[in-house]
Amino acid sequence: MRDSYLKTLSASELLEMTNHPKFCSLVLQEHAEVMDIPLRGTTSQSLRKENLKKNRFSNIPCWDHSRVIINARENLNFDVGDWDPSRQEVASEGNAETYIHANYVDGFKEISKYICAQTPLEDTWESFFKLIWEQQSQVIVSLTDIDRDHKKSYYLWTTPKGSETTFGSFLAEILDIREELSFTRTRVKITNKITDTSREITNFWFTDWPDNRIPTGMEEFVELRNNVNKEQSRLIKQAGDSSLTPGPIVVNCSTGTGWAGTFCAIDNAIEQLYKEKEVSVGEIVLKIRSQRHSSVYLPEQYAFCYLVLKYVILEEAKRLVELIKGLKSSERELCLCSRIWATVDAKEIIPVLLYRDIHRSLHAYKLPRVVVPVNIIRIYVISAFLLRRKDHSGVVETVWVLDSVQMCVFDLLAFSKRSTRWLAKNCLVFFRDNFLKTLCFTNFNKSSQLKLLRNMRNVRIHVYSELFSHIE
Repeated sequence: MRDSYLKTLSASELLEMTNHPKFCSLVLQEHAEVMDIPLRGTTSQSLRKENLKKNRFSNIPCWDHSRVIINARENLNFDVGDWDPSRQEVASEGNAETYIHANYVDGFKEISKYICAQTPLEDTWESFFKLIWEQQSQVIVSLTDIDRDHKKSYYLWTTPKGSETTFGSFLAEILDIREELSFTRTRVKITNKITDTSREITNFWFTDWPDNRIPTGMEEFVELRNNVNKEQSRLIKQAGDSSLTPGPIVVNCSTGTGWAGTFCAIDNAIEQLYKEKEVSVGEIVLKIRSQRHSSVYLPEQYAFCYLVLKYVILEEAKRLVELIKGLKSSERELCLCSRIWATVDAKEIIPVLLYRDIHRSLHAYKLPRVVVPVNIIRIYVISAFLLRRKDHSGVVETVWVLDSVQMCVFDLLAFSKRSTRWLAKNCLVFFRDNFLKTLCFTNFNKSSQLKLLRNMRNVRIHVYSELFSHIE
């Protein structure tokens, strides 16, 4: 692992860190270093006398350069990439009616995927709905449980189906309430009484995230995150080329910085892990903090990012294992499924296929009923991102899934004898009937790829677009 607090970790390195005996100390140190990095920008609008009453907490300011300006149509395409001092003048214009404690926050390689906002105060609900209306947001994420202090701020999400509530020039009607395992999904019809037009929004209310504490279940949080992104993707696809394309996902908690910032950080980190097979929690959090002041301010929130990523990696590994274990007995015989184990850490063991060298065991046009192994290869770490194995001398080698992104199915009978010998020397395989189920290169590079393709004869290739796609 690199020493920098902005280090980029592979899946196995992240598992190594989270399983380290001094994980808590490492996270505390890394979080403190990230918090100490100075950020450029001003917060003058949030400190104006007429706006102070709109801030839930006096010690949580709002950046000027990335803040959402309500009643300003020209601000809809506001770019919040790198900080630009010239934007500060634009964001500082207007009177108190344009102010709301909310900022644009980028997703992973997606400009302004979110708007992070504090939970509305009793008298700022109209501004909150103005933000939703002007930004064309259709997905809302609410992350704080009801308590005595905030009960009046959450009453909209607790009103029964069919009830109507007026917030200034907006009328909110509860269309449907659905209790999920980890959150409540509420469909709300918003009517702009000035224009006499209506839209629907969906609020995902996650109540297992108390202030200054960590949620009790990571599975529930990941389920929330997946459902939020699924709904946003559905709405974007449904909108097509229409003018009412869904705007940013509005993420709110009591401060709009703690758990709201953590939600965005974890979502971005999972995206990076899927797409780049590595992740930098420090860099992600730092960028979010540059757009939403005071985000992820608690070390517990920072640690939770790592713990959720660990959970995602292990769940994908287990799912891959279950897929392999689901093979029929005859297929298991071909696969030589046995009592070997994949060591994820010292305490957590996952049973997996017996991976063996296929030296002298593959035949070009005939697959033997039993493949006689030359030696046993123990997997050191298994994840759907990479496999690590120990060779005869005990040295850990990295085994990459083909293309590091895609899983393929090859027709084994189409391989020539020459390519079979090459495969036996360079690859690990899973078998299923007469098909090479999954191909993993131990030394995969462009030259190796070209060599493989040259040696194939009429090979049928079925490519799966996502790394974790199940093989049918």
